[in-house]
Amino acid sequence: MTTSTPADGPVVLVPRGGAWGERVADLLHSWGAQPWILPMIHTEPVGSPELTAGQAELAAGRYDWVAITSAAAVPALPATVDARIAAVGPATATALREAGYAVEKVPPGPDYSAEAMLAHWHPTGRVLLLHSDLAGPTLADGLREAGAQVQAVVAYRTVATELTAAEAGDLRTGRAAAALATSGSVARALAAAQVAPATRIACLGPRTATVARQCGLEVALIAPQQQLEALVEGLRQLYTPDSVED
Repeated sequence: MTTSTPADGPVVLVPRGGAWGERVADLLHSWGAQPWILPMIHTEPVGSPELTAGQAELAAGRYDWVAITSAAAVPALPATVDARIAAVGPATATALREAGYAVEKVPPGPDYSAEAMLAHWHPTGRVLLLHSDLAGPTLADGLREAGAQVQAVVAYRTVATELTAAEAGDLRTGRAAAALATSGSVARALAAAQVAPATRIACLGPRTATVARQCGLEVALIAPQQQLEALVEGLRQLYTPDSVED
């Protein structure tokens, strides 16, 4: 089996920058796509009395567990964490380990979500949940129903990035043949920016696809697993179908 790769592959919008964006760009380059790194959202730390108190209690050993549902929450941890750490998925676990924290629980996949954590993680005692301002109550409520004492604290907020006039114009006129919608926040940002109808929206999982459709976007594909590699592979298959050698 050989893979046909276009000489001039499609332009694919990558909605976050930094190391994450470069990693995705490398995956796209590997089959001939042209990544366009255009951050659609960014996160901002939240300073609050509740977070400060949670950090102090983590350092003092007053929690049994701390749950981290995004790599964006890692900077909210104190330098010393005297509690067991659970991560929502391998990407978040990697961010934790790179920051010097030991991770004791990660759902086995392929689904990395609040529901997956509830299915595979059954903590007892006191649990600190650090989450986004946009997070729903699924994980906190489920852990409480299972008997844990949960303190849910907002660690960061997710906001849309302000685009330049040129960037906004490129989005509206269809510079991107496809766009990676890696979260509901990204889908909402793409819709708000009036991404061209011809741009194919590739979603990281069914939840993101639901949000995208609610925003009026037409979904071209949904990754079968909530992994970046699966999302990029789905897009590759869309543009460069495999052909069988004679």
